[in-house]
Amino acid sequence: IPSEFQLKAISAINAGKDTICQAPSGSGKTAAFVVSALQLLDQEDKNTQILVISPTRELAAQSFNLAQSIGQRMDISVGQLVGGSEVSKDIESLDQEIQVVVGTPGRLLYIIEQSKLKTEKIKMIIIDQADEMVIRGFKDVIAQIFKHTPKEAQVVLVCTGDLSNEIEEITDQFMTDPTMINVLYENNLSLEGVSQFFVSLQEDEKISKLLDIFKLPTLSQILVFCNSVNKVKKLHEALIGQKLKCVHSELDESERQRIVSQFSNGEQRILIATNVVARSAAIQNIKSIINFDIPKSIETYLHRVGRKRFDQIGFVINFVTDRDTAVILEVQERLKTKIDPLPLDLSGLV
Repeated sequence: IPSEFQLKAISAINAGKDTICQAPSGSGKTAAFVVSALQLLDQEDKNTQILVISPTRELAAQSFNLAQSIGQRMDISVGQLVGGSEVSKDIESLDQEIQVVVGTPGRLLYIIEQSKLKTEKIKMIIIDQADEMVIRGFKDVIAQIFKHTPKEAQVVLVCTGDLSNEIEEITDQFMTDPTMINVLYENNLSLEGVSQFFVSLQEDEKISKLLDIFKLPTLSQILVFCNSVNKVKKLHEALIGQKLKCVHSELDESERQRIVSQFSNGEQRILIATNVVARSAAIQNIKSIINFDIPKSIETYLHRVGRKRFDQIGFVINFVTDRDTAVILEVQERLKTKIDPLPLDLSGLV
């Protein structure tokens, strides 16, 4: 019996939409995209139509085995191109008509650039375990693969965690208005007890507004979110003289944990961070959150602002420029919540 996640994912993919699937390990992501891909494939067309990119040989084998098992019953041919095997044998296998190709990024790109894998008829590209793909440094390789594929191809991106800045770069560049299927935290985080506000301003007005908020004596700790490492660094430079710390992905894990621990323990009043701390349990008790940059996805907004317990109250102030308005409206609609204008008198914020 398909899970709720699989039903949602298959429905979105079969509707022909670019789709981002976020779900924990063991939730059936591979089955969801394999079943969808095979359903959309034209069985009469023997050209390569589906391309599955996996970060490791093991994950590629998992997708290949499932696709081959189902494909045999549908008279669909499936091939596998992975690093560690003989290139000559991979190229030789392409002499046969293969409708679904599963492979690792480096091997796929090499064979495509050798003109041995024809990509002009590809209808769907699946990026499996995108978070692992980014960790292993394959983002640029994926970009090169996309240069050889039709721009109108449907794109499905699958990951087991939140969308990092690097993954969002991939989605922004290669996906069109993607449908989000996320069951990572559906039953785990709540906006209950979180007062949400927005202030409309221009980009160059943000720092001045931030400093006004910092002056409030009632705010003991303030967590400020930015969308990129570069933005965190620039904001830190602009706030010279303020007692604050920064956390981002360029710091090693032990340093990040040390800074977050100091902040959560009250040793530091202000922390500027990227989404790298959005899922940290250590920030659950922080009552004052500022979205200096509005996150690019609703899921990221929930991870930054949501709470695991109803008694964990707090507030968030969203700095909204003209380009952010649509995201804020969608947050309210999809999360069934309300974001009010920031009051002129900030003394009531606690």
